[in-house]
This record gives sequence, structure tokens and C-alpha cells, in this order.
Amino acid sequence: MAKCVVKMNSKGIEAVLSSPGVQADLAERGGRIKEAADASTGAVFAVKRRKGRKGGRPYVAVAANSRHARAKNAAHNTLMKCLDRGR
Repeated sequence: MAKCVVKMNSKGIEAVLSSPGVQADLAERGGRIKEAADASTGAVFAVKRRKGRKGGRPYVAVAANSRHARAKNAAHNTLMKCLDRGR
């Protein structure tokens, strides 16, 4: 069996992840997860975004930003149950 070597170009990967198309897809997925979490618990969750900048990876996170949302998430594991909506 032949040995396969893969070299990753970190600047290229960051450029792809920071592109508008990928950012729009991440925002859409985060929004769907947030909507599912809001609908299932009645609490309000938040979507946090960061664009990639100099060594930082871009991400979208759905967070429980209120006491009510944190309590519902702790009791029912809401965010884990709603992850499938982001696929």
C-alpha cells in the first residue's frame, strides 16, 4: 500500500472558511438551531458569530444567554437535541 502524505495550507483553509459563502452557510445553520431551541423550550437563545481574522478560526455558536435559557438547557439538554437542525 502506498503512503499518502497530505500537507495542509493553513492560509488557504482560513481563506475558504472566511469566504462569504461559508459564513452565510454557518449563519443559516446557527439560525436554524436557535429557532429549534427557542421553539422547544420557550426560552430565548442567542447566535454568536466571529469572522476569521489573523489566526482565528471563524465560528458560529448558539448560546443560552439568559437565566431561563441556561436553566432549560441544563434540565433538558436543549442545545444538544437541536443540533440536527443545523445539518
